[in-house]
Amino acid sequence: MEPKRPNASEWGPISQFLNQELRSDIKWSLHDEYPLAFDEKNRGNIRIISDGQEILSHAVLKPTLIKTPYHLFKVGFLGSVVTSEKHRGNGYSKEVINSCLEASDAQGCDFTILWTNLFDFYSKLGFEVAGSEVALQMNAKFSPKENDGIKILNTPNVSPQALLRIYNKHSLRTLRTEQDVSRYLKIPNSSVYTAWNKATNELEAYCIVGKGADFGGFIHEWGGKVSSLLTLTKHIVDDTKKTIHLITPPQCTNLIRQAEECGATQHIGVLGMIKLVNPLNFAKKINKGARSMGYDAFVFDYRDGIYYFGYGSEIYQTDSDQDIVRLVFGPLTPGQIHPFSPQALEALNDIFPIPFWVWGWDSI
Repeated sequence: MEPKRPNASEWGPISQFLNQELRSDIKWSLHDEYPLAFDEKNRGNIRIISDGQEILSHAVLKPTLIKTPYHLFKVGFLGSVVTSEKHRGNGYSKEVINSCLEASDAQGCDFTILWTNLFDFYSKLGFEVAGSEVALQMNAKFSPKENDGIKILNTPNVSPQALLRIYNKHSLRTLRTEQDVSRYLKIPNSSVYTAWNKATNELEAYCIVGKGADFGGFIHEWGGKVSSLLTLTKHIVDDTKKTIHLITPPQCTNLIRQAEECGATQHIGVLGMIKLVNPLNFAKKINKGARSMGYDAFVFDYRDGIYYFGYGSEIYQTDSDQDIVRLVFGPLTPGQIHPFSPQALEALNDIFPIPFWVWGWDSI
């Protein structure tokens, strides 16, 4: 049995299969939780293995554009990988994953990312744990300066345009439309907190707590002025009477610093598991990004299965995709790969790791 794209008549069986295997104790559908991944427009990126009317295994790919300060990547998000319990051990999950990776390559994705705790399984398929994020833990002791100039609401009835305007101020973001935001606002089991300027009635900050069955007690989607954001998170802690974790890219140093000054505790974690899909195009983008930073002597190239990177005349080569993933996204440093000179390391340590992160609404 080979993986295949489902036809329109198989939407119902797919939903039933996923709800049974992944959400049996939850009242909402996975299709509601991940509205863009399970949109009709993305049906061609779903892979299933079936035996007649019975679905045995499933995976979904969602190609997405992510902008960083110096790059524009096309990234394949991979998720909802599951094989029915009675059919496990036959390699079906591996087959649907590989079929999604082929689709990722065919659609010009630079790399594919997923979130899992099955590290050994995915490592055998070429994925590598990489990247980082910061969790700011906030409890009753969290005490930012009060801002009496804002009013706080807890409702999903918010203008998608207002949210998108704040969100687009992030230099590191997924490219979204108002329609995307509108659909995200309907995800079950989410609390949408917003802070509004009392004088101008303009949105100053927002936080999304939870997302379906994921991110309980976590803010993985947020935006706005740091001062208003801290006031808003304090309100959420008081409103829920729970410890809240705000997840952020490590590059948001101003937010992290100010939150810690107000009593938040910082915890560093990994981003996910990443596999390069198009090494040649990926290398060109990394090289272009570094040159945009002003490092004209930087070298990052891929030829005949070999990666070349370095600075000036100091060039190191490797055939290890895993080392390159861990170098570009962290936590591996250039000096851990090769004994570059201090001058070369000064440039390379500024270039790597590149700023890269995925907002909670987009993860699948």
